[in-house]
Amino acid sequence: MNRFDRVAISLCVIMVFISAWISNNIYENMPHIEDEIAYVWQANLVARGDLYIQSPPCPKCFLVPFVIDLNGIRFGKYPPGWPAILGIGVKIGIRDWINPIFAGFNLWLIYLLVKKVANEKAGLIAAGLTITSPFFLLNSGTLLSHIWSLWLSLV
Repeated sequence: MNRFDRVAISLCVIMVFISAWISNNIYENMPHIEDEIAYVWQANLVARGDLYIQSPPCPKCFLVPFVIDLNGIRFGKYPPGWPAILGIGVKIGIRDWINPIFAGFNLWLIYLLVKKVANEKAGLIAAGLTITSPFFLLNSGTLLSHIWSLWLSLV
């Protein structure tokens, strides 16, 4: 492991804590948009081992955005991949750390990709630009699937 790798790893660790800070202090560790609400609802279901539940007697009285009531069952409208990952976080008590952890992994993968395509210095520059990207920073603090999707694209 060389000097560039150590700096990149340091940036990754810093990224995890910056993302966690954003999640806690800006987003207050809670979903803010309907997609996040549905993801968290599905994640809670997955954490207890279910993909759906019985609809309540008056479904419109207990509306959850982007959650569907059909033929007496209630389920989320999104594919189960991200809610399953988030559900693991719910199960072990680190739901709000899932995206920050993936953000750190993504930074490392970006460094490795650019290092392979160009060189270590370019990889470090790419990681540095990523860690200062408002889009990346703000998404890394949410409960949305963007950061996990980036990870899937990079691996």
